[in-house]
Amino acid sequence: MEHSVTIEGADIVGAILGATAGELKARQRLNKVAGEGAARLVRDHLMQRNRSVDRDPGWEPSNYWANAAESAYSSSDADGATVHIPWAGVRWHRYGGTIEPRNAKALAIPLRPENKGVYPSKKFPNRGDAFVYRPKSGDKAFLATSDNGKLTLHYILLKSVSKDPDPTVLPSDDDILAAAVAPAQKLINSILSKN
Repeated sequence: MEHSVTIEGADIVGAILGATAGELKARQRLNKVAGEGAARLVRDHLMQRNRSVDRDPGWEPSNYWANAAESAYSSSDADGATVHIPWAGVRWHRYGGTIEPRNAKALAIPLRPENKGVYPSKKFPNRGDAFVYRPKSGDKAFLATSDNGKLTLHYILLKSVSKDPDPTVLPSDDDILAAAVAPAQKLINSILSKN
């Protein structure tokens, strides 16, 4: 009667890595370099995105994507690696969705460069400093001021902001995998050449 033993792919990798355990802490080290390679690609991609953003004249660059790039890091263990991008809003840009106000009646989107990053409540601490302006034509509302009859619009007030998914926010899955595999393969080759 025939006897057979099945060797799984993971067992083969484990045997190879186990044979070099003195130089490689099994899958953990391999996954660490793979994760770092993928994170490096993601950071480079986000920095390139930051450089290519069209900016309105007079507005300082927000460096949103550069900040997202700087926030990116990898974590790993024996089971795999993960690239984290904890910068607020990256998930919304990638997968789309709707943002609604949490602690206000409307989202206030600045219309003037000097209001960027400034909450209306900080810009106009007294209720009488500004007013809600609704043009007769249209359904938009604005936070405005009036100086000697001259109307100045500071913020557009919106009930929500929706965005479609944008798969170009991150590199493609194939590119991320290639960026992870390259340093892992280099590490394996280095270890095998020493044995």
